[in-house]
Amino acid sequence: MSRRNTHRRRLEASGSVAAAGSNGGGARRWLAASPAVPAPPEYEYWQMPPPSPPAPSPPGGDKAPALGVQSDTSRAVVGQVADHLASLTAGLDLDDDGGKAPATGGEDAFPEEPSGWVQMDTTLRVSEGLVARPTCVMAGAAISAIIWPVFGQLQIGCNSTLSYSVMESACLAQRSCAVFASNAVFGDPCPGARKSLTFTYRCTAPSGDLPFNLTSPLRSPAPPSPAPPSPSPPPPRAFPPPPSPSPPSPPPPTPSWDLTPVQPRFVTPISPNPPATDVSFPPTALAPSPPTLSSIQAGCPLSGGTVRGYGAAGDGFKNDAPALQQADRSAGSLLFFPVGVYRISSSLTLAKTVLMGASTRFYVDGGVTLRLLRQPKRAPLNNDPMFAGPGKVVFGTAGLEVYPQWWIGPDRSQSRALQAAADSCELPCTLMQTISLNLDQGVALNPRNGFVANAKAFLVGSGSGEGVTLLSGSYLMPMSFSGILNFARWGLRLLPGVSNANIQAGFVTNNNEGMVLAASVAQPLTNITISHVSVTQNNQFTTVLYSSQDKALFRDVVVRINFELMGGSKQPGSPSGGTTFKGGNPSLQNTRVIMQAMDPAQFLVRTPWAAVKTDTSKPVSNFLFRSDCWNGGFEAQGALVDGRFKNSFIYIFTSGSITGRLFVFGPDSSNNTLSMGNNGAGGEWALTRTEDAPSFFNAGKPVMEQGMWVRLSISQDWLPGEKRTFYLYSYFALAANTNIRMQCIPYASWNPGVVCESVQLASKASSTMQIAVTLSNGSNKIVPAGFSHRFGVQVAP
Repeated sequence: MSRRNTHRRRLEASGSVAAAGSNGGGARRWLAASPAVPAPPEYEYWQMPPPSPPAPSPPGGDKAPALGVQSDTSRAVVGQVADHLASLTAGLDLDDDGGKAPATGGEDAFPEEPSGWVQMDTTLRVSEGLVARPTCVMAGAAISAIIWPVFGQLQIGCNSTLSYSVMESACLAQRSCAVFASNAVFGDPCPGARKSLTFTYRCTAPSGDLPFNLTSPLRSPAPPSPAPPSPSPPPPRAFPPPPSPSPPSPPPPTPSWDLTPVQPRFVTPISPNPPATDVSFPPTALAPSPPTLSSIQAGCPLSGGTVRGYGAAGDGFKNDAPALQQADRSAGSLLFFPVGVYRISSSLTLAKTVLMGASTRFYVDGGVTLRLLRQPKRAPLNNDPMFAGPGKVVFGTAGLEVYPQWWIGPDRSQSRALQAAADSCELPCTLMQTISLNLDQGVALNPRNGFVANAKAFLVGSGSGEGVTLLSGSYLMPMSFSGILNFARWGLRLLPGVSNANIQAGFVTNNNEGMVLAASVAQPLTNITISHVSVTQNNQFTTVLYSSQDKALFRDVVVRINFELMGGSKQPGSPSGGTTFKGGNPSLQNTRVIMQAMDPAQFLVRTPWAAVKTDTSKPVSNFLFRSDCWNGGFEAQGALVDGRFKNSFIYIFTSGSITGRLFVFGPDSSNNTLSMGNNGAGGEWALTRTEDAPSFFNAGKPVMEQGMWVRLSISQDWLPGEKRTFYLYSYFALAANTNIRMQCIPYASWNPGVVCESVQLASKASSTMQIAVTLSNGSNKIVPAGFSHRFGVQVAP
């Protein structure tokens, strides 16, 4: 600081500050001194800059508005998240079986005529008492074949012997027909059972080489016998008309066409004028027309026929295991199963690929094991299982994909189906969830399981309220859940002894305990990562770290959540928390919970929800918690921290508008570090020299920000070397928050030599949240009364 014109003044021997201050920094004055008394040192006065007019004080106190930092946009954020969750769950609409309810109108609409195609296969299924109306939608097309008609109940191997004859007489060579699915038409093949009519019909357009005369009816052969299929006869030759002058030739014999049921080809018609940029349509210049009926060979491609050719009945009564064993030992790469129920009454291992369509399954008797060594070719269909019966199905090869829908049927709930899928993996496999599943009882996954869920394929709680549990062991493959919601007890639980688990979850919502991580001394929880959680909402407790005893070990555990919203709102009168420690006193090594933002929205529902909470008899040590981007919506009874902590680091970035209890440390808490990052207040506070009188500072309200500008007004001349202590009030001034860094930040200009000696907790900080700032006049000049000194104070790292 540069020197200005100074006034010399000799102080009286008493060094009265009041006398010195009476002249301010004004006119020259010499004081006489007694010859017998040594003259005191001579000091210079700082000549201060011209006073500037004071800024108007804001209403309600000295604090200026905190501008340019953050604003409390809690209500806006809650609205955005609510809209986001509504879009996530809009398609949930679960039916009684847990699957998504089908949209109306789509499947019943007839497609437009596909340009350049001459054949199309379509499968229909109607329940008993309804009318099936197969219709050819291509211009000029007619029904050329009826494939695999079944009137009965496939689950028990029931099929009417009249299925073929009724369908062919009613529909062949017709553009459209109507067949009543009733016992009066087909007979009653299984009295007392609920039946349906299922069949595939083939439409052939006249633009192709039609293998029949549309004006004459065709006769279909009887259903195929179990004998091995023979090669199809070659297509008949067309006879050209004779020349005009020649006598007319006799008419050609009526051809007998091989209409042996073949594997249906499901063709999705496309628009005749697709957009040029729509790659979902095959280029018409590259794809030839589909083969005509006459060129298709009967039987299953890439094999020597079907398993029926080796004696498998598929009637649901006969033990098909010996026949399937024989088929598995034959040449060929796969086993094709025509529609039926294949009963397995003795243990069986199949090394070939199993190829099945709809309404086809294994029925495994109790005490019997069916082992598959290849990836099955069977789509996951709603309420159309691949496996039925009380027996066990296992997959004996690593890397396979297993669908829980393969087990979902009338005799098995969705939770039992998921459990059966998890237990089927003898070696590591991945469970593929394609629909939402209602879990009426808990499901235990094991270390051999991976897990992948499609978008909007959620795990929904009911019944017991227990969700998914990870059993002890080292997990080799990642798990990705789309959503875990509505579990009355817990949604996801890791038992003691789980290690190397990599878990992702789209959202965790409406659970009592969303995620529970448990550990013990003998079975620690190690190397656990839970991440990519977009939203956790309305959980009573979001993340629970449970210790079955003191010193239960959590090592290298990381939980990452994007946004935590409206915690505890389902039971607002009960305790609730975000990250909560329960049970004994844990031993934490590199254990962290990290999120982007929190908003309990306590302006909507008042709850005691705390972001970080302990329910333990002793302080929790060595814990790291961070919420990096935005935090708000805390009001009365809410808290950022509520519990006992030692040697822990808690970083919460928030705006100064936050209210509530904020930091509430229990007994025995000490040596913790609180921080808000680089957040600083945009206002200015006047310091007070009175300890334990918070009403003199900011109307008695502590300051939330960890950095602030302060102002002290000097009412008496400040002698060189003199120390003075001032007080400010901060939420960071807690006895449990001793491991903090405090410092002064002087202004760069018009600093009259005052330096900061110390910034520390005041003696009564535990009750009043006071910070004591001790300043010293480090120059050899007097700071005159009337001067206002401004500087910054940092009260946290």
